[in-house]
Amino acid sequence: MLPIEARGTIQAANYSTTFVTYFDILSYNINNVAVHNKFRRRRILHAIFSSGARILLLQETNSQWEEELVSVQKKDDLYRYSYFHHPGRDDRAAGGIAILSQFPLEDVRVVDFSKQVPGSVFPALVCGVKLPIRHQWGESAITHDLTINIAVVHLRPPVELDGTAWLDTARITAPIRLREVQELMSRTSVIEKAGGGGERQQERLSLHIIAGDFNEGDDSEAMTHLTNLGYTNALRTYVPRWKETHTWPFMRNWLLLRKRLDHVLWRDGPLFGTVANGCGIEMECSVKLQCIGCGVVTGYELLSTSSAHGHSGGSTTWERGAKIVKDTNIVNPYLDRVRSEVVDPALHLKTIEDELCGAIGKALGRQGEKVSFALDEMKVAHTQYLECIHAQSYERAMQCAQLYNDARKRAIQARWELLVHRQAVGFTVDNHSVVHKTFPTSDALPVTMEEIQNKISSNGGHCDQPMQNNPEQHRSKKTWGDQLSWWERVGRWK
Repeated sequence: MLPIEARGTIQAANYSTTFVTYFDILSYNINNVAVHNKFRRRRILHAIFSSGARILLLQETNSQWEEELVSVQKKDDLYRYSYFHHPGRDDRAAGGIAILSQFPLEDVRVVDFSKQVPGSVFPALVCGVKLPIRHQWGESAITHDLTINIAVVHLRPPVELDGTAWLDTARITAPIRLREVQELMSRTSVIEKAGGGGERQQERLSLHIIAGDFNEGDDSEAMTHLTNLGYTNALRTYVPRWKETHTWPFMRNWLLLRKRLDHVLWRDGPLFGTVANGCGIEMECSVKLQCIGCGVVTGYELLSTSSAHGHSGGSTTWERGAKIVKDTNIVNPYLDRVRSEVVDPALHLKTIEDELCGAIGKALGRQGEKVSFALDEMKVAHTQYLECIHAQSYERAMQCAQLYNDARKRAIQARWELLVHRQAVGFTVDNHSVVHKTFPTSDALPVTMEEIQNKISSNGGHCDQPMQNNPEQHRSKKTWGDQLSWWERVGRWK
């Protein structure tokens, strides 16, 4: 979300004045399937309508989202001007795009790249927004319309056309996003309008704001291309890199990718035009746009604000949510309505609990995946080790043994971390026995020629399995047990 300042001057013969106006822009990918989940839908709607933005730029809209958005705001009619483009029957479901504005819209059109850019899947939306500017002419206050041109984009996602993705898919699809941006700039540099006599006239068009889901980071080719054209990335300017805008679970949550995919760019070059006062006198108008902040809004926040000092970040979702639920002094034109119809405090607290449980479960799952991954590496190294032994390639066997032992160390370390995590979240009874039974590890393999020869001779000329733990050898006589056995058998809950 961006607060933007439009500051300019109006000049005529023996007359000069300055003016300034402010407006907020919110760009949001609301996820086309989230509308079917009432909890996600409520959080997203609350984040949007409590933001206070005067212009909403939305991606992945559809007819169901349009109904929800219109039904929430139709009572006060805050966003009187809107345009929704829904994907067709043969289009991809995530191809919807929309703009909702408190200011009049003009020359709204959808730009499709699919024919010019192979691999492009989603269109862009380009339109003009007429901002009111006010200044004094003698004793009269005069209002004029200043048109700024905005483009809403949803570039090619970093996935294959069938929905699959690999670690290099983002790199492979990067040229497509660059071509989409280049095509957008070339298609909007010259537009056609109908003249007074019905003839077609060409006019130059400059995009002042480009926003949306770019599916690329700060230093990508598409973003660099726009930066070279004179645009400024508000996210990169005002939000630190550690404040990510997107997390992407990869390989069944084994790896969590962090990316900054959503951006708003603006060009601060002056806008020139002519305006007329009430007496018909034409005056020259010059305006410069300047972004004065940037805030990151997510559907899991109850309220998101931005200021000239940028994002206030640092707190977690549940901390911000709890503060808003308790603080009844916060006022907003939509806050009371959204609180009563969209967000019930008790329901929200229950949602926070569910989110915490889900986050804990995912964290334990990712840690378990780390252990499994290390155990799989052990199996691969052990298989190669046996093949080398049978082939009497002992040098290679020692290398495989070292790989096996390294993977074993990682597995033991990851298993210990899993024990600690489980203990911290309340798995106090039989924690050690359950984890060790679920993720058993064998002894280390011999890594010297002498040890390998001794193992082969002790196994009758074979080396089919790594050395197993011998419970009889390491078992100690316990009379009264120790603290760990008491804790696991009794625990603090019994």
